[in-house]
Amino acid sequence: PLKIKIDKAFMELIGLYLAEGCTTKHETKWSFGWHEHNTLADHCVDLIRQVFCIEATKKLNTETTIISINSKHIARFFRMLFYDGKGHKVRNKRIPLWIMKLPQNKVRYLLRGLWLGDGHMSKKTFTIGSVNETMLRQAKALFSKCSVYTNIYLTKPTYRNQTHQLIVASKFLADCEYVFGIKHPRLNKIQRYRVADCALDRGGYFSLPIEKIIKNEYNGKVYDISVPDTHSFVAGGAVVSNSPMESIVEWLTFLIQA
Repeated sequence: PLKIKIDKAFMELIGLYLAEGCTTKHETKWSFGWHEHNTLADHCVDLIRQVFCIEATKKLNTETTIISINSKHIARFFRMLFYDGKGHKVRNKRIPLWIMKLPQNKVRYLLRGLWLGDGHMSKKTFTIGSVNETMLRQAKALFSKCSVYTNIYLTKPTYRNQTHQLIVASKFLADCEYVFGIKHPRLNKIQRYRVADCALDRGGYFSLPIEKIIKNEYNGKVYDISVPDTHSFVAGGAVVSNSPMESIVEWLTFLIQA
């Protein structure tokens, strides 16, 4: 199609691609576990049909199910939009800025696709795992749009790559059920975690208590970022503010000139 609708099917397919997809110059693939060939893989084929109006190829191997599209135009579409420009490996995947700015009723479907591909449900949590920490932090920001507070943890090293886990727990499981469209079986029996209970939803961001302040000695240049009007910005997933140094300098200048 000449135009693609930014709808539920498109967003969920993108989420699945960020979790399970890869591209070559002429082909786009989604890889699923063999046990998922009658469920998630078929769902991916249906999404591709809805979004691109073509039939994808489904191939079953010993351990995996491969869904592929043989089209250089579609491959170029994914390579241009969903990578950082430094490569096309898992660690290079990114959620583009225009998707980050979409409203909650659209980004929830991308998060659902990401969880279907890279997530699982434990007794007390919803979890998404990935070696791509940057992409998980982008997902964390999108969860905030949906009023869901998340934590990111680094797992212990294994014989494979060390992974990061984005975890939804406690009272935010109910809101996450709405995002994923999947009910957590033990929602009413879960004992709430202390940190999550202290997180106050401010409508798109959360207020959290400061647990510890660590001071480090530093000798070098310090850069003060100034933002017009609000004087605040997001850094590392937290809302921070520039220092009042500029106004202090202006005030001292005024006193000297006076």
